[in-house]
Amino acid sequence: MNKFCEECGSPITPSLNFCQQCGHQLEQSKQSNQATVPTTERQPRKYSKKQKIIMSAALTLAVILGGFYIWGNSYTSPENTVERFVKALQDEDHAAIRKLTGLANGSSLSETEAKAFILLAKEKSDSVHFNTLNLEEFSSENELFYITKDGKWMGIFDQYSFVLKPQYVELFLPFADVENTLNGKEFPIYENEDNRIVYGPIAPGIYQLKSSFSGEYTKVDSEEKVIVADTSSDWISHDVELSADYVTLELYNVNGVPIENAFIEINGQKVMFNEDLRIEELGPLELDGSVSITPTIETKWGNVESDSFSLEGNFHEIEVNTVSEALMGELSDVILLYGEEYVHANASYDEKVFTSITDEMREDFQSNFQYYRENNEHFSGQLDSIEINFDELQFTDGSHASVPAKFYFTSDMHRADEQADVDERIDHCDVEIFFDANTKEWLVNSSYSVGGWYSNEFHATKTIEGSKEFYEASIKASSSESEVASIQVSNEELDSLIEQVTLDYVYQLVEAINSNDYEKVSQYIKKGSALNDMQKDLVERLSDEGMTQEVINASVTSIEEVDGKWIVTTDETIKLIYESGKETTNDYTWKYTVEKEGESVALVDIGD
Repeated sequence: MNKFCEECGSPITPSLNFCQQCGHQLEQSKQSNQATVPTTERQPRKYSKKQKIIMSAALTLAVILGGFYIWGNSYTSPENTVERFVKALQDEDHAAIRKLTGLANGSSLSETEAKAFILLAKEKSDSVHFNTLNLEEFSSENELFYITKDGKWMGIFDQYSFVLKPQYVELFLPFADVENTLNGKEFPIYENEDNRIVYGPIAPGIYQLKSSFSGEYTKVDSEEKVIVADTSSDWISHDVELSADYVTLELYNVNGVPIENAFIEINGQKVMFNEDLRIEELGPLELDGSVSITPTIETKWGNVESDSFSLEGNFHEIEVNTVSEALMGELSDVILLYGEEYVHANASYDEKVFTSITDEMREDFQSNFQYYRENNEHFSGQLDSIEINFDELQFTDGSHASVPAKFYFTSDMHRADEQADVDERIDHCDVEIFFDANTKEWLVNSSYSVGGWYSNEFHATKTIEGSKEFYEASIKASSSESEVASIQVSNEELDSLIEQVTLDYVYQLVEAINSNDYEKVSQYIKKGSALNDMQKDLVERLSDEGMTQEVINASVTSIEEVDGKWIVTTDETIKLIYESGKETTNDYTWKYTVEKEGESVALVDIGD
């Protein structure tokens, strides 16, 4: 039976004769030599007031400590930690989440990360599961985090917390110098190379990614929601899209006018095209259509400002019309002068009238005028107007250009003994113009007739009024007043005459086809002959088909007399131009039958 000190009430050790608490000397038990020891009655122990207070406090403390220990073990247990974690997610208590979680690298969650993680749990139930509080089930269903022992709480109880698997966001940027924030905050950069940047480690969550760029030409930004939740911590890849990019511009010189310089202006700055008429990697610029640019072309004939266009892609081929007002004015002047000189020179058959043509073209007119005089053909007429399509102006090199034009005449081709029966005449021509760098003048080098089919596709961009000055044919006496195509010559010149008439026939047949005017060639063909009917049908048929032709070359290779007739062999190269625009060039060898008709010759048949 335990014994207590009579002075302080503390338990005493039986082997000691004093109290360890107060030092009170204890009485020794008297041993009796008698066989029988009388039984003494135990008296109730009396405690002092102080002893009672101490005993009560000790008992209370023991109860409190015992209860606290039991509560502490329960509070810090894994099961209760799960409950507190789930409640913090449900209550969106980011402060509690920060206390209960951390990353595997030992870093704590920022407030931004805690909010992003709570949003992930709220919106992506497949990423964070808290439909059970059973520790084993909770751990197996959630792979983005795990529970682990995390030291001692108050130095006594085992403490537990959640470790979130670190996440990495890999961003592919459209260009350099793009700044990125997640939920308005900058995060550590794990890798950074070229236009790729990796942020991490960060906590799993749903983040608002804001990307922005501020450069020389534009400011753009974008916002996107990024879900960062990979259970293996693999990188989450994302393409950043901004409504801006670098732009490449390339000029297509529609008209071929020699360009000295070309540029655009943007934000008050002039940006030049290179020698290949390209601007490489301009920008970045906004590509939402809000940015418009206007190319300006510099030529020796002045500047041309092209139409403005909006940027909506990173490559633009720009078709530019390089014909300046000054250039159109110069070309209009020389074409008008040519038209006026044309009627004057044709009426007088005097090529010296021309001041607007090249020497080569002057020689062609000289030959034509000689032919017309010899064949008793005379021109009377006036220039009414000229239409020009400068949209189709085309430079073939730095000094040669061609432009479609329509010449409107009131005129007639007639014999010397006939009055001019004038009517409207329209010549559809492709006018070739040459720029003489020495004299700084434009000269007409050719005016090739393209036939009636061209009128359907012709669109006049400029109309010039002619003087309407009428020129009557200047009739001069000639060595012959005979029928058309009859040229009086001596017998020794007969072969030369046959060759000339045959070649003239070849060229005038093409003119007849191009103008749908058989009369232009009928003068070389004997009336009533097989060739007359054949070629009349040919002119009508090819004209209906919309075909035109051009003589590339024609020559007489032999003349042989047979039974009072002549078989004339020719080699001809003819370009055929179909209504579709397709062209073919063919070589022909023909044998024409030519008969003498009085002092004249005429073609009567054709064979191969």
